[in-house]
Amino acid sequence: MGAAPRNGVIVFAMNEGGVQTLYSVHSDGSKLKSLGVSPASGPAWSSNGKRIVFASGSPATHLSLVGANGAGVRALPSATGFDWDPTWSPDGRFIAFSGNQPQTSKNSDSPLAIWVMRSNGRQPRQLTVPGPGPIEQSGEGDWNPSWSPDGKTIAFTRYFLHDPNEYAIRYSAIYLVNPDGSNLRRLSADNSQDFEPAWSPDGKRIAFVSARDHNGVTSIGEAEWVNGELYVMNADGSNQTRLTNNSADDRSPTWSPDGKWLAFSRGREGPDNSGPWLYVMPSSGGKATRITKGDGWSQEPAWKPR
Repeated sequence: MGAAPRNGVIVFAMNEGGVQTLYSVHSDGSKLKSLGVSPASGPAWSSNGKRIVFASGSPATHLSLVGANGAGVRALPSATGFDWDPTWSPDGRFIAFSGNQPQTSKNSDSPLAIWVMRSNGRQPRQLTVPGPGPIEQSGEGDWNPSWSPDGKTIAFTRYFLHDPNEYAIRYSAIYLVNPDGSNLRRLSADNSQDFEPAWSPDGKRIAFVSARDHNGVTSIGEAEWVNGELYVMNADGSNQTRLTNNSADDRSPTWSPDGKWLAFSRGREGPDNSGPWLYVMPSSGGKATRITKGDGWSQEPAWKPR
């Protein structure tokens, strides 16, 4: 397979001096551009490629919309006080996201659930019900929703009890749920430590991150976690295949519109290679090519649809 398409555009969050700003870059590493929007996390494209939704604010967060060129930022009404991880429905009418449950909406450390609201921020509905208790101590939390291309299913990560020394991975699994909250089912095996699902454009596969291999450890201050590797599986959970094999922390996969490529963040392999930076690799596996450089941390990429 040749080089990734030069006209593929990826939006991502770059952390510069503790502040995350939206940037875009072509999939060959050219035309790096700041969109001038900060603070910003977890950007996601609308299906027509004209708008980007992202999380903004700290410690409380809300979702905001912005045009593809960074113009016209508009904050959406906060549904829960801590709205995070947005993903668009294919028809552009709805946004799924992670948010606090009503009874704990004043505490951003409480377990998050998956929600759906209209793309104007109105009529929020809670879809999932994770367990009780602050996620740092016990219970569950639902994060990382990803809407299937046919609009019928939302994949997400459910986090369970965890070892405090492995805070960033916890014990996690990939789940599916219908957009009305029905038909909750699990794809990952017990103790699999799988997270961050991303649907392929044809809806047949799901890329995800797994720390099941315990290949490398990242330490920042007192926090420590096992680094992730990229995997891909069929939409029914079968044929789980490992794509990367290194001691760096691979995260946040996103598919090219033709399904032939994955962009992701990779960082912290050894004491002198901090990152993370963005990489692109064939979705079938193979060599990963770094496309961002410099001191700013590049993370949470989202590949623009056609």
